[in-house]
Amino acid sequence: MNKKLPGILVTIVGIVFSAIVFGMKRNIIIYTHYSSWKILSIVSVIILIIGIVLFIKGYIKERSNNIRKIESEIDQEYEKKRSVKLKSAADIRNFYRELNDTPEVVASFTRLIKQLDEIEEFKGKLKRLMEINDLEIFGNTGELLERIEDYLCGNCRKAVNNYIVDDDNKAELRRSINLLADDNSEKLEEVRNFLDQLRDYANSQEDDEEAVETLKVYCNTIRRSVSE
Repeated sequence: MNKKLPGILVTIVGIVFSAIVFGMKRNIIIYTHYSSWKILSIVSVIILIIGIVLFIKGYIKERSNNIRKIESEIDQEYEKKRSVKLKSAADIRNFYRELNDTPEVVASFTRLIKQLDEIEEFKGKLKRLMEINDLEIFGNTGELLERIEDYLCGNCRKAVNNYIVDDDNKAELRRSINLLADDNSEKLEEVRNFLDQLRDYANSQEDDEEAVETLKVYCNTIRRSVSE
């Protein structure tokens, strides 16, 4: 059922009732009394207000349901892709740190290691924000950062594959690794922006439904970016 329908129907009734009351103002006053018309006009305005409030609530609820549906579809798609096991962040760090190559190549891999450290730091900050401010409404964001970490690890594994294939072409190897690191940087910037918005929401101390929906939409945007 369309969640906005009750609000639309009540609003239509309010509009029709208001049109009748204000259109027949003179007749109502003549055959009854001015106070009667005044009461009817107030009732018509109340009906309109109720209709508008119901419509807004229905819109918000319908939008929330659509967001949950999108999250569910993304989750299903992500689980399919996750069937291929990724190397853990710890395994990747150990592999990179044991590399014995040119300083330029080592520097490129070091950049990837720092990015894994950064997502680990973001996960800790998110956990503290959630615990201190009791932000249960954003309980699934921890899982979102796990996905970001998996995405970064996927790019790190690609860098290892490139290292194996292009070891004799250092310039091409550095270029390909830096492209992967740039991609990781974009994802980390999205997470950093999300944490900034979440902090601002927590600091506002207000139950702002619009702000909550905006944060959820931002989460979905990040989910899509790592699920494509």
